[in-house]
Amino acid sequence: MTRMGVQTGRRGIWVGAAAGAALLLAAGCASGDGVDVEVDHSDTTTAAAATTTESAPAGEGDDTAATDPGEATMALLALEVDGRALPTDLPQVSCQLESDDGHRQIEFEAEDDARDIEVEVEIVLSDPPRIDDIEIETADAEWEATDADRAAGAVEIDGDRYRVTGPVTSDDDDRVVDAVIEFHCPGL
Repeated sequence: MTRMGVQTGRRGIWVGAAAGAALLLAAGCASGDGVDVEVDHSDTTTAAAATTTESAPAGEGDDTAATDPGEATMALLALEVDGRALPTDLPQVSCQLESDDGHRQIEFEAEDDARDIEVEVEIVLSDPPRIDDIEIETADAEWEATDADRAAGAVEIDGDRYRVTGPVTSDDDDRVVDAVIEFHCPGL
């Protein structure tokens, strides 16, 4: 049957239904295996156990992400050394689930080359979780966790949020100061 230049009938309906099903199937296959995380970043690489992002400037990117960047994306949420808050809007963030000496561990890194800031945290996912390493570098100082610092530190895990607190030692003068690092690492 032809109506105003449009042909209808069983064959036309089946072709239309098949095309619609193919589009839905293609969209479903593109979503991945459930490990991918929707993020508000301009350049994202996601693998089953490793995720790296580079942030887009504020206001750019995917508008469908949650409004709190710490809820839907990898992010450095807090960084304090010796009571001084350091920037947390570092554009290069990576989070990986690794294995070290037979123990699973989270390896988190955030950096900003332009501002010369970098933070690295490794958490062993034992019971209770423990600090394996902390390194914090700024343009004017560097701190690392010594064996004693790691033993005195604490790790709190709340879902995909990780909070590490404890002492770190200055590379310059061996002065020990308190550090707080909190980050969000979804999808691991």
